[in-house]
Amino acid sequence: MVFFTAWADQRLHRLEAGGAPRAITPEPASPHADRYADGVVSPDGAWVVCVRERHHGEAATEVENELVVLPSDGSAAPSVLVSGRDFVAAPRLSPDGTRLAWIAWDHRNMPWDDTELWVADVVDHPDGGLALRSPQRMA
Repeated sequence: MVFFTAWADQRLHRLEAGGAPRAITPEPASPHADRYADGVVSPDGAWVVCVRERHHGEAATEVENELVVLPSDGSAAPSVLVSGRDFVAAPRLSPDGTRLAWIAWDHRNMPWDDTELWVADVVDHPDGGLALRSPQRMA
């Protein structure tokens, strides 16, 4: 199984051997408003964690970058794990899927100037999804 973002719609797609690609993220309100990148699949294959860049506002000039998680079969919309920073990148799960690491930084800085490394526990969310607990800035 392969996951990828299609240039034509910027949605996250799933491709299984012998099958056709299938979008697993919802169609945004306007074309290309939600863009997915830098994904990682959980060790059990049930979840995808990735960066979602959301464009909105007049002329889609307001941008939010978030880490989101969604079921790898596309059975539910993405839910936000991390938000509030200008940029997030490089989500990586521990080999057992119980911890998530990522980097974050804010505007005016470039990632090589002022980047933070974060780590949190991955826990079950009451709604059946995943959530983060006890995020810690490591460096």
